[in-house]
Amino acid sequence: MGPWENTLSAKKLSLLKKSWAEVFKEHILSKMPITQVAKYFDKKMGRPTKELVSTCGACVLQQIFDLTDAETRDQLAFNQQWHYALDVPDQDDQVLSLKTLWNMRHILTTDRLAKTIFNDATDRLKDVYNVDTRLQRLDSVHIHSNMARLGRVRLLARVCTRFLNNLRRHEPSLYESVPSSIKTRYEKMKIRTILVIPDLPAQGNAFQILLKICMN
Repeated sequence: MGPWENTLSAKKLSLLKKSWAEVFKEHILSKMPITQVAKYFDKKMGRPTKELVSTCGACVLQQIFDLTDAETRDQLAFNQQWHYALDVPDQDDQVLSLKTLWNMRHILTTDRLAKTIFNDATDRLKDVYNVDTRLQRLDSVHIHSNMARLGRVRLLARVCTRFLNNLRRHEPSLYESVPSSIKTRYEKMKIRTILVIPDLPAQGNAFQILLKICMN
């Protein structure tokens, strides 16, 4: 009989085994990169460290539930689902200082161990639940933008061209005052779409600034 059978009632233990805590305890907790984390601690120097597996696990749960450091500390101290998921029946191991939590998170992020945890946990759950990654929901597929990447010069040229087009549509009299060399330079560019902007007063600051850009 394990420690949880001695600590919790049969009904409560049954509920825990049907919750996310059982999945985390059985399939993710064992994937914590303890060997890589242990190299940051000396066996003789310094104060005794908290149990590394549960501390790493607490950092992972913090990210899963999007919690602050103080909320993570409180969940570990008072939430029995967290106790079960992190396999910490000992009350001393259920209390974690904010400094310890910060130090562990710093190690996991700077040594890129967080990515290792994510990949290992994903592979483990995929195998356990026989997930075929070749089949994906449409809303789970990453879509890459096909928009052109413009440098500063090309972006400015596009802005000036579209500004002149809108100036011609909304303020014909001002458009006629633009030097022909400016209009020839920018209007010869091929523009597939015209950006429609609301009517602006000729005295507007933004309007005047763009006009000066085109005329310089």
